[in-house]
Amino acid sequence: MPFSIELIKDLVSKPGISGYEEPVKNFIEEKIKDYTRFYYTDGIGNLIARIDPSYSFSTRLQSDNFDIASNGPTILLTAHMDEIGMVVSHIEDDGSLRIRKVGMIDDRLLIGREIEVYSNNGTIPGVIGIRPPHLMPSLNDIEKKKYHKVPKWDELYVDIGTSSRIESEEMGITSMDPIGFKKSFLHLHESRIAARSLDDRIGCALLILVLENICKKTNIQSKNDKITFAWTVQEEIGSIGAESLSNNGRWDIVLVIDSYACADVPNVPYHFGPASLGKGPVIRMMDHYSISDKNLAKQAIKIAKKNGIPLQFGPTGGFTDGMRFQSKGSSILMLSFPIRYMHSPVEMADLNDLDNLFNLVVAFIDSILK
Repeated sequence: MPFSIELIKDLVSKPGISGYEEPVKNFIEEKIKDYTRFYYTDGIGNLIARIDPSYSFSTRLQSDNFDIASNGPTILLTAHMDEIGMVVSHIEDDGSLRIRKVGMIDDRLLIGREIEVYSNNGTIPGVIGIRPPHLMPSLNDIEKKKYHKVPKWDELYVDIGTSSRIESEEMGITSMDPIGFKKSFLHLHESRIAARSLDDRIGCALLILVLENICKKTNIQSKNDKITFAWTVQEEIGSIGAESLSNNGRWDIVLVIDSYACADVPNVPYHFGPASLGKGPVIRMMDHYSISDKNLAKQAIKIAKKNGIPLQFGPTGGFTDGMRFQSKGSSILMLSFPIRYMHSPVEMADLNDLDNLFNLVVAFIDSILK
C-alpha cells in the first residue's frame, strides 16, 4: 500500500486557506528534499520540482518550441495545496469577527461550527453560533419552519469569547487573518477515511509518492527531465496559481490530480456524479471548464485494463487547474479520486482508490517514458 494514512493526516492537519498555503508548502518541501534538490517556489507561491540535475528551470519553463518527435513529450503533474475557508473581514465593537468566504462554501456548513483563526500570535479557537429555540417567540415558530431559513454568510459572525474589539486585537486578531474549520481525522470502516481538505491534500500526497517512485527507478533516470511536479496555490478561487504557471511554461501533457464528487449517497441522483467509493480512481472526463483529452483517456483506460486497475469515468461540475493549461494548448488528463461530501468538514475517501490511482499514474508515466 503506497498511501500512508499518516502522510495524508499530516497534510490535512496543515492549514492552507487559498492565499495562505505556506504551512502546506513547507511540509511538502521537507518531504521532497530527500529525493531532489531541484525545487523552488515561484512568485505566486507554487512549489515546482524536477529531478534531473542537468535540467534548467529557466530554460525549459520559458520554452514552448520543443520537438516532440525527437525529444518526447513533456509531462506536468499538478495538485493544489489550498483549501476553502474564510478570512476575518472586520472586528465588531463587541469583539465578534465578521467573515468573508474563500472558495465555494455552502452556507449550511457554517452554522454551529468550530473554527480556528490563524493569527500572527498562533491559532485562536472560536465558534460560529446559532440562535437557539429557547430564544424564539414560540415552539410553533420552529415547527412552522419560520426560522428554518439558512442564514447567509454575511449574517454570521465568529465568537472567540471576547467582549470587546480591544480584547480581540490584544489576542492578535487582525483583519484578513485566515479562518479554517476545526479539523478531525476519522478512520472509518476498513479503508474509509474522512476529514476536511482531503481535496486536494490527497493529490499533494500522491505527487510526493510519485516523485519518490521515479527517483528509485534507474531505468528512466535519463528521461526524468521530461517530468515536472507542481503543487499549486489558489485553485479554490479560480486556479490562480495554475494560471501563473501556465503563463510561464508549456507542457505537452498535464496530469491533473484532484478529487471527483461522487454521487453514491442517498438523495443525490447518481448521474450527477457517476462514481462510487471503493470502485477505483476516476477519469474526470469533463467539468464546467475543461474536457480531458480523449486520446489520453483511452490510453489510461487501456493501461488500467492491462494492469488490473479498476477505473471509473464520467462528467462532473466545478473546475480544476487543468482549465488553465488546456487553454494554453496542453493536452490534459484529469485523474481523480472519488470523494463524498465535497467541500464539507467530513470529506470521505477510500484508501483502496488512492492506491489504485497511484498505480495508474505510475503506469501511465512509464508508458510515456519508455
